[in-house]
Amino acid sequence: MLHKLLMPHRYVEVLEGFRYHLFHLASWPESILLLLGVYAVILGVSVQSRERAALLACAATLVIMLGVYFLVLVGSPYDTPPFDVSWYILVTAPRLFMQLWPCFLLVFFLTVRTPEEVIRLLRSGLSSLPRG
Repeated sequence: MLHKLLMPHRYVEVLEGFRYHLFHLASWPESILLLLGVYAVILGVSVQSRERAALLACAATLVIMLGVYFLVLVGSPYDTPPFDVSWYILVTAPRLFMQLWPCFLLVFFLTVRTPEEVIRLLRSGLSSLPRG
């Protein structure tokens, strides 16, 4: 397995598979990550200080799990077609990303402002404008 971790083409293949499966997550017609990105840009980001430690722990767990999945796929024992790394990624990546999805959503929605927060900010901003 160690010699497979030294093969750069396996890293490229796994990264391409991750990119493809993240873009086509759960067979949505559009990328759900793109839609969530637009949502985050529109509403903005706000992390409460009391939530910062939990958010950091959850995000770190998510990154570590994704890194371990990546290394497992790079070092996978599948070498010969039709059961090569591409096949292994095709079969396992959607399931692996669905396992990480709830943790990602938790981190995402703890980070992005709620619509109520945005409305409150807009109202307080409008009330501080001079009338005339």
